[in-house]
Amino acid sequence: KTGQAYADDIGQMVCDLHKNTKRRVAAFFHESLQSCAGQVVFPPEYLKHAYKYIRDSGGIVVADEVQTGFGRMGSHYWAFQLAGPDVIPDIVTVGKAMGNGHPVSAVITTPEIARAFGNTGMQYFNTFGGNPVSCAVGLAVMDAIETDCLQANAREVGGYAKSRFIELADRYSIIGDVRGYGLFLGLDLVTDRHSRRPATMAAQHVIHRLKKDYRIILSADGRHNNILKLKPPMCFNKENVDTLVEALKCIFNELEEINFEEFNKVSEEETCRDKSSSESISDGMKTMTTLSSECKKRNQPATEEVGEREPKNCKISESTDDEQDLSKKTPRKIRTRKLVI
Repeated sequence: KTGQAYADDIGQMVCDLHKNTKRRVAAFFHESLQSCAGQVVFPPEYLKHAYKYIRDSGGIVVADEVQTGFGRMGSHYWAFQLAGPDVIPDIVTVGKAMGNGHPVSAVITTPEIARAFGNTGMQYFNTFGGNPVSCAVGLAVMDAIETDCLQANAREVGGYAKSRFIELADRYSIIGDVRGYGLFLGLDLVTDRHSRRPATMAAQHVIHRLKKDYRIILSADGRHNNILKLKPPMCFNKENVDTLVEALKCIFNELEEINFEEFNKVSEEETCRDKSSSESISDGMKTMTTLSSECKKRNQPATEEVGEREPKNCKISESTDDEQDLSKKTPRKIRTRKLVI
C-alpha cells in the first residue's frame, strides 16, 4: 500500500464525517514517526497527502516530536522533515529530550494560531509554566546538542548501528525487519518471515536476558510488544553499539537452539490485552534454554571502576589514553555500569 493509498483512507474519513454529521475536521494529530506503535516509518508522501486532505477540510495538523525531535534523526532536526519540504505542521509538541531528564515541554506554533487562541478569551493557566529554571534547562540542552554535535553523532552512530543490525538480520531469521533513522531504530522480531507472526515471547526473553546478564536496558514496543526499540542517549557511541550487538548475538544463538514456538501460541488478542512482564515470560523461557558455556564466558559482563569525573562535553572523536584511564582519578564509588538504550 502506497503513501497515497493510506492517505486516501484519511480523505474518506474526512468526507464521511462531513456527510454524516455536517461537521468539519478540527485537527489531525500524528507522531512524525510512530514510536510506541513499533518504530513505524511512514511510506513516502503519506503525510504530504494526509496534510492536504485535512487542510482542505479546514483543519490543522499537529506533529508530536516528543520522542523523535531535537536531532535524533541524524539527517534532520525534526522527524517531520523526513517527509520533505512540503510537510510543515501547524503545531509541533515537544518534551522529554528537551530537558534531558528535567520535566519540561513546549508547544511550537504560528503567530496566527497563537493569536486565534488568545482571541477566544480563554485563559491558560499552568503553575510552573515558563518558570526560569525549566527555561534555562531547555536552552542548555539545545546548546549542548549544537556544541557537542549530537545530531551529527546520531547520524554517524545511528547509521553504524543500523548496518550492524542488518548484518544480524542476514544471520538470524528471527529479525523480520530493521527500520528507522539515526538513533531511533527498531528490530521487528518474528517467528518466521513469511507469515510475519510476531515473536512476542522471544522479544521479552531478549529484554530480560539483556538486563539480567548483560546490564543492558532495552524495551519493546508495537501492538504485540515484539519490536526491540533502540532510542538511546544521543551521546551513544560505536563501542556501545558493538556491546549491544555482541550480547544480541549470544541470545539469538540460544534462541536458535531451543524451540520457543509454544511460547508464541498466545493469541494476538491475549497479547494485546494482557502484556505480561518480561521477567515472568523469561521464567518460562528459561525452562527450555540451555546456555552455551562458551558463549556465557565470552560475553560475561565485567564490572568496572568508576571514578570521579570532571564535567565535560560528550565527544564524538576518540578519547585520549589519559581520558580513558579512570583509575588515575580518586575513586568515589565502586559500582557496575548499566547501558541504557
